Amino acid sequence: NPVLHLRGDTTETIETIADSTLRWCRDQWIHSRQGVLIASGANAESITASRRQWGEREAAGRTEAIFAAIATRLFAVGVRRIIVAGGETSGAVINALGVRAVRIGQEIAPGIPWVTSIDARRLSLALKSGNFGGPRFFFDAMEVSK
Repeated sequence: NPVLHLRGDTTETIETIADSTLRWCRDQWIHSRQGVLIASGANAESITASRRQWGEREAAGRTEAIFAAIATRLFAVGVRRIIVAGGETSGAVINALGVRAVRIGQEIAPGIPWVTSIDARRLSLALKSGNFGGPRFFFDAMEVSK
């Protein structure tokens, strides 16, 4: 599956990064019809540069806000299955999407089920935090969701 690595050491706004990421996702979907993976901190240098530019707390908050903005844009164009890794990032995405209650679904890995929002939107989420899930977690999540 296509992978986009977001760089944190940038002066772009959160909105600009989210908009360009949405364009990338659309291009990938048109060409491959597969899910995409969007990751932060592709390498240690990028993480260090981001922390140097923004400070550790602000860099983390900025990353969470970027992923929340990306998720809301994906939802707005019809995406209804989203996998989020990182506890704080998962919380930011859930809050940005306005999810208030979920129904627990099929387990992907011990402690990580798919969940579906109870409202009419029927948004399915896999929210991975900490050390939950194995090295094939994202592949497993995609298989379970079919």
